[in-house]
Amino acid sequence: MKFRATLEQSKTTATGIEVPPDVLEGLDAGRRPEVRARLNGYEYRTSVGAMDGRAMLPVSAEVRAGAGLTAGDEVEVELVVGTEPRVAEVPADLAEALEAAGVRASTSSPTASSAGTRSRSPTRRPTPPGSGASRRRSKNSPAD
Repeated sequence: MKFRATLEQSKTTATGIEVPPDVLEGLDAGRRPEVRARLNGYEYRTSVGAMDGRAMLPVSAEVRAGAGLTAGDEVEVELVVGTEPRVAEVPADLAEALEAAGVRASTSSPTASSAGTRSRSPTRRPTPPGSGASRRRSKNSPAD
């Protein structure tokens, strides 16, 4: 979807472009879709956000520099729903350090917290009754 808009500045350095409601509806991907955006031929991946009840496309300093834009400029915007998986590349030196430390560079398997279980330190001991700790907990807090 293509449209023309003005690059708006908010506060000191934050800039963004309002995404018109008809464009957001035309993308048919929800209120905050992941998109590939093209500004003046410069393409980047981002997500449509919300600010003050408006759908906004964030435009970072790096994107402004790449697209040759400054706040107040009018620009042609092209948005395409981002369907490609987002993959973070681990730098080689970090991957080597993680491997040397016995840590995997990937987080593809679920962690204890994401699997819905709580991990407990083997050295952690229950709080003794009468220590006052139970008074600090709300009535609805789960007991350890």
